[in-house]
Amino acid sequence: MHLAGKLVRWPAVAACALLFAACAQGPATQPSPAGASAAGHGHISGIVVRPPGRDPRSGHAGGAVPVSGDPVHAYDGAGNVVASAATARDGRFDLTVPAGTYRVAEDICGSATTVKVTSRSITSVTLTVPNAC
Repeated sequence: MHLAGKLVRWPAVAACALLFAACAQGPATQPSPAGASAAGHGHISGIVVRPPGRDPRSGHAGGAVPVSGDPVHAYDGAGNVVASAATARDGRFDLTVPAGTYRVAEDICGSATTVKVTSRSITSVTLTVPNAC
């Protein structure tokens, strides 16, 4: 086949046709990233720390230190566990919960706070465990 005075080979024409057809369909849709909030859900993102003090596990030089491996739970108004996580090496945790009000607790030392979570939002929490624990 000749096109504008040049010889064009069929495999090249077929490849161009396939590429054009794929591009004409528009970009491929990507799945939602892992951990993306579903409608009606939000995130509680937090950290568990130990304040400065005499305890060898405490923060030094005036700064708090992260607490790793501690269980953290989100409790609904009836006291049911809605979500659970263990703190990471850096003391951080992330919980995905339906929109609502929750008591978020580190369950070894009992440090807790109440938070209101709205749909498709991130609610930040810092739980400070006592040095005596």
